[in-house]
Amino acid sequence: MGKYTVLLVDDEEMVRHYMRRILEAEGYSVLEAGNGHDALSTLTTFAVDLVITDLRMPTMDGHDLAALSAQLPNPPQVLYASAADEPPRGVDSRHYLRKPFTQDDLRRTVQLLLTSSTFPSRTQE
Repeated sequence: MGKYTVLLVDDEEMVRHYMRRILEAEGYSVLEAGNGHDALSTLTTFAVDLVITDLRMPTMDGHDLAALSAQLPNPPQVLYASAADEPPRGVDSRHYLRKPFTQDDLRRTVQLLLTSSTFPSRTQE
């Protein structure tokens, strides 16, 4: 399996560090952003395969971030994370992770998204 780059976007630093620890242990390259604006800057600088974003953040929510990132030349997949019981309207359940989630939930969901046959990695070796 090739190397994938994941961008974690959450205004709660503790949540980002929790996810980072889990994903780095699985061999993913991990970048972080504390808000949507910083995330967009990161996306224009680095090739990112998957963005994991909180839905509710100040100044730019996860939906707005996803919409803007979809306009990039090589748009990443987006996995939304939220405490809502159900995915918001228009969000496929495969791209939704309910908070709080377990380490296994995160690992399994990310692996399924990144290794699906419909999603070729830009950073595979």
